[in-house]
Amino acid sequence: MNGLAGKMIGRSKILLMAAMFVAICVPNGFGQNAEAKKEAPAQKKEKVNIAKVARPKLVVVIVVDQMRGDYVDKFRGQWNGGLKRLVDEGAWFRDAAYPYAATETCVGHATISTGAFPATHGIVANAWWDRESQKMVACTTDAKAKNSGYAGGSVKGGDDAARLRMPTFSDELKFQAGGATRIVTFSLKARRQLCSAGTRRMR
Repeated sequence: MNGLAGKMIGRSKILLMAAMFVAICVPNGFGQNAEAKKEAPAQKKEKVNIAKVARPKLVVVIVVDQMRGDYVDKFRGQWNGGLKRLVDEGAWFRDAAYPYAATETCVGHATISTGAFPATHGIVANAWWDRESQKMVACTTDAKAKNSGYAGGSVKGGDDAARLRMPTFSDELKFQAGGATRIVTFSLKARRQLCSAGTRRMR
């Protein structure tokens, strides 16, 4: 990525919007821990009412890889339906930025899904030199994992999100819901899907 592209992305007006899709179905019991259930009836009723208002049943995260922030203004006149509604009725962070050096695919998805920076979540690039194996490794390469082929197709190697040190947003939803949350991801590349969904916790 050249300096100009880095600056344009660094000053992007849009943070979440890739050829990657995550749909998370949140069960009705989400957000109610054991302590809340043991509380007095009056307190419990108040908390449940608040939770019912704030608790979504479906969470959708869409990330558009390499979409410059100024594209929203440039093309919004041609949009209708979903994208238009997101811009007109949703929250728009016009001064969002990536306060780290490598604005690469794997790094970006891990940062968006965990809310942490690369130094914390552990994904520092799409690929890097691994000291233990003494070779270059991709961000999702995992010798313990085995990929599955579609329609009988043959595949090699394995990918996982084992290098991701932090739980993702979907990991946390699944944990708090006692495993009842369903997570579905779509992507043409493993690094987009795995670092966004945190599937290392769902195998």
